[in-house]
Order: sequence, then structure tokens, then C-alpha cells
Amino acid sequence: MRLAAVGDIHGREFLEPFRDSLVAVEDPDLFLLAGDLTDHNRVEEFGEVVAAVKARVACPIVCIFGNNEYPADHGTYRQAHDMTYLEDEDRTFTVGGESLRIIGTTGSLDEPT
Repeated sequence: MRLAAVGDIHGREFLEPFRDSLVAVEDPDLFLLAGDLTDHNRVEEFGEVVAAVKARVACPIVCIFGNNEYPADHGTYRQAHDMTYLEDEDRTFTVGGESLRIIGTTGSLDEPT
């Protein structure tokens, strides 16, 4: 199984270098977006990051929110971008007979999770 993963793009702050790096990514079986895709909850910038990934890969995309995707707007993100979201939960993905368990959480920010 080939997994691609990225986090801490912070919207437009690192969007261009991220787009440039996507060119070198060999076709993954699963793409993990590991939080802080945007900065300060800028929903439109989150969308630009997701669009860059979707333009490059055809595999399933799994998203875990970071602390820059504010909890009050998680529903907005989910409605706007069709992909698998993991929020304090786990899921097992099977590709080509291989299984991978992903546990999604924003982690310990204000209190342990």
C-alpha cells in the first residue's frame, strides 16, 4: 500500500510549495490530510488545498482536522468537501489485500484526548 500524507500547509502560506511537491508524488493508494490545511479557519483556503490534492490523485482521501480548522465549522468543511473525515475515531482501510488503521484526532491541545 502506498500512502501519501501531509499536514500543516496553513492555507496559502505553503500552498504553492505543496502544489509543486505534488508533482513528485507517485500515485498513492490513500492520501492523508493531517490537519492545519488552513490557517485561522479560512474555509476557502482549506478548499484550495483539497482541490490541489483532488486534481492530482484519484485515490480515497482521509482528513483529520487540526487546531486551525475550528470545531464550530467542522460541519461546513464536511459539507463542502467530499472525503472521509476522522474525528476522535479510527477506521481501517484495505487496499490490495493490505490493511491500514488510521486514528484521527486533533490531539492534546487544551486537554488530553
